[in-house]
Amino acid sequence: MKQLTKMIGSLATKLVALLLTLGLAGSAWGANEAKIGTTEYATLYDAISAVGVDGTVVLLGDVTTSSTIAIPAGKDFTLDLNSHTLTGTGDECAAISVGAACLSVMNGTISGDAGIESESSSAIIALNNVTITAKYAALGLYDGGTVSAVGCSLTATSRYATAAIDASSGLAEVTVEDSTVRVENTGAVAAIVVGSSDVSIIGSSVRGANS
Repeated sequence: MKQLTKMIGSLATKLVALLLTLGLAGSAWGANEAKIGTTEYATLYDAISAVGVDGTVVLLGDVTTSSTIAIPAGKDFTLDLNSHTLTGTGDECAAISVGAACLSVMNGTISGDAGIESESSSAIIALNNVTITAKYAALGLYDGGTVSAVGCSLTATSRYATAAIDASSGLAEVTVEDSTVRVENTGAVAAIVVGSSDVSIIGSSVRGANS
C-alpha cells in the first residue's frame, strides 16, 4: 500500500510538472483570468493592481464581473482583451470606470449595462479594435476626459439609452475613426450626444435606430 501511494504521488508530481511545462496549469486548473508578461493572476483585479506604467494586462479567457472594474488615478497601462469578452453584470453599472488615469483597451469585446465610463476630466481612454455593446452608453463620458476609438464598434441597445457615446458633460474630447457608432432602439436620443464637447468623426458610420 505504501508503495502504491508513493507511485501515485510520483505520477501526480510528474503530471503537474508537465502541465507547468505546457503552460496549462494556471489556465486549465487554476482558471487564472489575466497575465502580465509570463506572470499569471487569479483575477483581473489582481493584475490591474500589479501592472506598472506602460505595462500590458492580457486576458487569458472571458471574464465576468458583478462590479465595475475601477481604474484608479495614476494608472497608465494597456488592457489587451486578447479576443476575449469582458462582461459586467452589475445592474446599471459600467464594466470599466476610469479615474485620472490612462487606459488603452484593444482586441476584444466589452458588454454590460454600460461599457466604459470616465470618472475624471483627466481620464485618457484609447480604444483599438474593441466592440462595446451596452444597454445604455457604450462610452459614458460624464466627467469628461480624452477618448479615441479606432476600428471599434460602439452600440447602445436599450430604449432608455441616451446615446452610444454620451459626451453631454461638455468636458470631453472624443475622436472616432474607422468605427461604427449606433443605437438600436428608437427611445435613444441620438447615437452621439455631444453637448459642448469636442467630437471628431473620421471615416466612421454613425447610425440611429431608424437609419
